[in-house]
Amino acid sequence: QELTYYWKMGFWNPAQALKQSMTIVHTAGLVGPINAAKAGVLAIAQRTAMTDWNGLKEVTKDVVRELGLNEKHYEWMTEDLRRIGFGKMGREFANRADNLEGQYIKTKFGTVLDHSTVFVKAGEEFSRRTAWNAAYMEFLAKTNNKRPNDAQLSAILDRADLLNNNMSHASNAAWNTG
Repeated sequence: QELTYYWKMGFWNPAQALKQSMTIVHTAGLVGPINAAKAGVLAIAQRTAMTDWNGLKEVTKDVVRELGLNEKHYEWMTEDLRRIGFGKMGREFANRADNLEGQYIKTKFGTVLDHSTVFVKAGEEFSRRTAWNAAYMEFLAKTNNKRPNDAQLSAILDRADLLNNNMSHASNAAWNTG
């Protein structure tokens, strides 16, 4: 199973970044192309802002303003995404029941294999962040820009999972979990 996964999904395959990120087409179909585009730009901004370079953080603030969004809402969106973990990409895919677990036996070859999935992880992370941002923006529009509580965050997460084609580990059927 491991070798098949790496052969099909990873092993330094740049095309996987595009394949995995194509889920945003589904997101755009459900929330509209304008909102999906805004959510996608925010996904890139969120990922960029994770660096330690302050110049990029300032550019991110400019992007948020250019999109016509409130910086406070962007900060909530990003903080809640980080807290919930929907945007994290480790070794978690719907057909694997090892959410964010590392290898038990580390070898140089295993490390190379893990790093070889950089493209598939980047594409999936982009799709998840886009879906999360779109769901969060829908929530803000419906609630007159109020900060969501934990129960409402759960509803946003369910909507984001739906916008991401239910491709997270949470959407596995009972027979897929082992």
